[in-house]
Amino acid sequence: SAEAAPAPPPVGSVRPQLDPVPALDMPPQFCSAEERNRFHDTRYVPTVKIADANNKAAISHLDALQAQYDAKVRDRDINAANAIAADAAAFRPVADQAYAARIALLGQFDRMMAVAIAPCQTTAAK
Repeated sequence: SAEAAPAPPPVGSVRPQLDPVPALDMPPQFCSAEERNRFHDTRYVPTVKIADANNKAAISHLDALQAQYDAKVRDRDINAANAIAADAAAFRPVADQAYAARIALLGQFDRMMAVAIAPCQTTAAK
């Protein structure tokens, strides 16, 4: 009985699922250092983590495509190499956007720290 030949590896690889990066709008002021710390922990850090994970996933995907492309070129499988190159070119704008989102957050920490801390008006009845 003849054994079935192993299936060829897929051309390209599955694109990573990137999460939306929420907008990180700074408030006009913080009412206290504790409020600023809470903003840091609940808004800034999670936003940076999402953007960083997206950027790393995009880089990893492009690296995997490059390795597959190089292997196909070495094997002289030009059709597969061209398909992988097209996949990489189509993904490049997504990777560029992930990178831009991550880079945009670099200055946000300094901007957050520069937001004034001032007593806020309370509307409590006296």
